[in-house]
Amino acid sequence: TPLEKEEKLMERFGGGYIHYCGDNKHLLEIVPHIENNIGLNFGNPERHDPASVLKTLASINKCYYGIFRRNVGDEIVEYTVAEQVRLSKREDGAFNSFMHVSCARDEQQRIMDEAAEAML
Repeated sequence: TPLEKEEKLMERFGGGYIHYCGDNKHLLEIVPHIENNIGLNFGNPERHDPASVLKTLASINKCYYGIFRRNVGDEIVEYTVAEQVRLSKREDGAFNSFMHVSCARDEQQRIMDEAAEAML
């Protein structure tokens, strides 16, 4: 298979995430189905529609690891924590993304509160 090496790695380590950069929508159709794959991480998340990606992953019980970004004019901007939480909430009430957020120590509580409020 074209992803035989990745399948062997997933088997050897008992699972993991696949990371790839670029648009590569064809990989979104293949990669999540690798046995023992937990989910995806994109190097260029702004090139993907987060709602569509999360819906696709949720339909096969996989998740996204990371923060989505979007193009705003000439800038690439991260979704806020609350936006990502709302995007990640599945129809059954579960969530299918793991977020990593870089912030100053004095902003940690605000970020956690923002995420908790968005989960309600």
